[in-house]
Parts: sequence; C-alpha cells; structure tokens
Amino acid sequence: MLQDLTDLKQLDALRREFLANVSHELRTPIAAKGAAIDALQDGAMQEPALAADFVRRLRLETDRLAKMVEDLLLLARIDAGRIPPDLQAVDANLLAGTSAEGLRPLAERSGLELAFIPAPEAVPLLADRAQIHQVLGNLLHNAINFTPGAHRVAA
Repeated sequence: MLQDLTDLKQLDALRREFLANVSHELRTPIAAKGAAIDALQDGAMQEPALAADFVRRLRLETDRLAKMVEDLLLLARIDAGRIPPDLQAVDANLLAGTSAEGLRPLAERSGLELAFIPAPEAVPLLADRAQIHQVLGNLLHNAINFTPGAHRVAA
C-alpha cells in the first residue's frame, strides 16, 4: 500500500515554521521588558522623564505579549475546530472603525496617529464579525508595533 505524505510533510513544515516565528516574536517583547527593568534598576527611576518613558515601553510590550497570547489561544481553538464561523451580514466600515477605535490608545501610547478612513459607501460583507474583528485588530496592532513613532497609521 502506497501513501502520499506530501501534504503531511508540508503541514509539519508549516507548524515548525510557525513555532519558530512565535518563539522569535515572544523573545522580542520579553527582551525589551528585561532591558527596561534593568535600566530602571540601574538608576533610570531617579530621572522622572526617563522612568516614565521606560514605564510606557513596559506597558507597550506587556500589551504586545497579551495580544500574542490571545491570538495563540484563538488559533488553537480554531485549529481544534471549536470555533465554527458565525456568518452574518456586517458593514466593513463599521467593523474597521470599531477595530481602529479599540487600538487608538495603543497607537497614542506609541506616539502614533491612528486614522480611520471609511469607504465612501457601505461595504456589506458576509463574515464572522468576531473573527474579522480579530484579523483587523491583528493587522492594526502589527502596524502600530512596527511603525516608528510620530507617524500615521491609517485603517
């Protein structure tokens, strides 16, 4: 009996790549938090402006880690088939605007302007509102995390 293992090998390779990416993504905020804590312990706490900047960075990295863990848990539930899509009619403008509003505080803490630019007309979608909201949130969160300060992120 012969069996084609191509799909299984590709899936295994994707899983290994995913785990490597997750490990790398988790190391970055953990290292940044460690560096900020070290700086605070080494005297930055004695300078209020510098201490405030390190505390702001700690908050950003903590938010980033929390978001990654939330995304990983959601991905595990989807992978296990425990979250079937709940398809319904949604307005893309409303969904994107809500996603942008939810991340506005993170953008402001990062020194960024988050601008929502709606489509001129309603854009109806048949989608799972929660899952699309999660995807949009992930995209905006990444844009905020990887855009240098004093710039604009548009949704």
